[in-house]
Amino acid sequence: LSGSFDKNRYFDFVSNIKDDFYAQVESLRFYVYGDKDSQNFVNILKNQLAQNGFNVVDINNKNIINIKLTSKDNISNKQKIVTIKLDMRITSGLKTLGLNSFVLKERAGGSKEDIYRVAAIHFEQDMQKDGVDKILGIGKNN
Repeated sequence: LSGSFDKNRYFDFVSNIKDDFYAQVESLRFYVYGDKDSQNFVNILKNQLAQNGFNVVDINNKNIINIKLTSKDNISNKQKIVTIKLDMRITSGLKTLGLNSFVLKERAGGSKEDIYRVAAIHFEQDMQKDGVDKILGIGKNN
């Protein structure tokens, strides 16, 4: 580097950008909702967001980031292994910020509610392992 390079000024600049980024992340508010079958997943995602310092709201209005979960399954096909596809769409206003899909495989047996309950437990384990901020693509650890 050049002898005229001022590393203190550079580090101050980086520190200010980092502080601004954290302030922006902490100001985000999330509204999480989903279809009838995805309610267990919705509750897990809300809890994970709250536990990681994000703001979760119960009323959707402007300046909110919406996370919509929808699920599809093959339970009606009478397979031994049930596949549940959980789609996550993240939006703000009319703009899509991100999309993510998760495929959960569970053993058939019991009711549809039981299968989804077990799948939700595995989804929560994945969230804890990978981190909600990584799954959503935001946060303090990215």
